[in-house]
Amino acid sequence: MMHRRSFLRNTLLAAGAMTLYPACRQGSHKRKFGIILSTLKNEVLANPAGVMHQLAEAGYTYIEGLGRYGIPEEPLAAAMREAKLIPVATGESMPQWLQDPDRYIALATTYRMPYLVCYWPWTGDIERLSMEQVLQAAENLEQIGKLCHQHNLRFAWHNHDREFTALEENGRTPFDIIMEHTTSAYVKAELDVYWVAYAGKSPLDIMRQYQGRIGILHLKDMLDGTRERACPGEGMLDFASILALQEETKVDYLIVENEKNEKGVPCATSALHYLQQL
Repeated sequence: MMHRRSFLRNTLLAAGAMTLYPACRQGSHKRKFGIILSTLKNEVLANPAGVMHQLAEAGYTYIEGLGRYGIPEEPLAAAMREAKLIPVATGESMPQWLQDPDRYIALATTYRMPYLVCYWPWTGDIERLSMEQVLQAAENLEQIGKLCHQHNLRFAWHNHDREFTALEENGRTPFDIIMEHTTSAYVKAELDVYWVAYAGKSPLDIMRQYQGRIGILHLKDMLDGTRERACPGEGMLDFASILALQEETKVDYLIVENEKNEKGVPCATSALHYLQQL
């Protein structure tokens, strides 16, 4: 496995259709990118129509996160339609999923989003995760994935660094256990490459190992030295290799993310222009 330091150095959704053939698989000159709204939460809250227009002008195609972050969904959806931006995914953390899964299924169905996401698979204290907790998370994800499948929706779960820290009791990572105990037909991964690298792992290794199981890539960079979150192109992650591998590993969507973004829309714009050149 490539060490972290060496690694760091070195679809279109048709109207009314739920089965996608995303354009991000068609070669580098045709890659289409999205952005998750947490990257521009304050800006979107203040001016949804204006920000959607700016994102479309910059060249974005997809939006993730409709119905989240306290942003009213109907005016935002209208602004997205006006800007010809396509909503592709939304969701919540596991406690919210277990409480009201129908809410998210209705949201995805109403706005024709192909994916729903669990952004945090845990329901309790994760300071010292046990095998029992990980298996319960896998079971919860599998059941939600089956429910989504019944509604012609795809389902994915989002990782952080904790899922790549080996359990004390058996030395296995929660990520591997969850993927082993869920089925591809029901559960994909929304792989956040920043958190993989933060945990000392190689995103390329994970992408190869789980080819066909990764539905969405979250593209977030890491600053040299501090390991702080950054917009793609500002840090040290090897996005050229990530994007090249993405084309052969059947990833559906490429989503820019930086929830610590303090630069507003310019961060989103510069990230997209950087990625488009790779």
